Amino acid sequence: MRKMHITPSDQVVVNDILKTIELKKIKGSNLDEFSIISNLVLPQKMGDDVQLIWESSHPHIISAQGEVHRPKDGIDIAVNLSVNVTKKSVSAKRFFTLGVKAAERIYSDEEGVDIVYDLLEFDQICGKNAKLTEISHSLELLTQGLHDTEILWASKERELLDERGNFYQERLNKNTRIRIYAIIVKGNIQRLKHFELTLKIL
Repeated sequence: MRKMHITPSDQVVVNDILKTIELKKIKGSNLDEFSIISNLVLPQKMGDDVQLIWESSHPHIISAQGEVHRPKDGIDIAVNLSVNVTKKSVSAKRFFTLGVKAAERIYSDEEGVDIVYDLLEFDQICGKNAKLTEISHSLELLTQGLHDTEILWASKERELLDERGNFYQERLNKNTRIRIYAIIVKGNIQRLKHFELTLKIL
């Protein structure tokens, strides 16, 4: 007795293929759909008579071939990706929304130093002191800044407050105004920032 062989319709073939195109199969080495940092694996063909066409809302970020180019402006971006599966006159689409993480910006030595210069404030070095004008405890001086910068310190009154931030209260005989300097360094670039302090007798 001969078995009846039923050829699936084009629509069934298209639907079955569409079901196989899942995120876990196209994400490549990326952890999830919201942390895209490397190329996707987008199949371009399945069988001789089935065509796959990929479209991207941001082809300069994710191309139709799955190449990923991370944004360089520091802002993550959402990309809508679709695949159209076609067999003869039958077609169907599937959509994915992916979050591409921005590439970490690399700053020049000068940019790194300028950023730290702008961000370095008294509240980052104050220790137990509340005000610039009421220093009665040692400071906690930062020695490392953002973007691989180094911070060196200098004091003209180091017998009272040294370059490590140590305050020698026992040597103070009156309230004294002093200036300390932060030298922010990276490579051959450096900038000087100072803080005006008043050392207070307890």
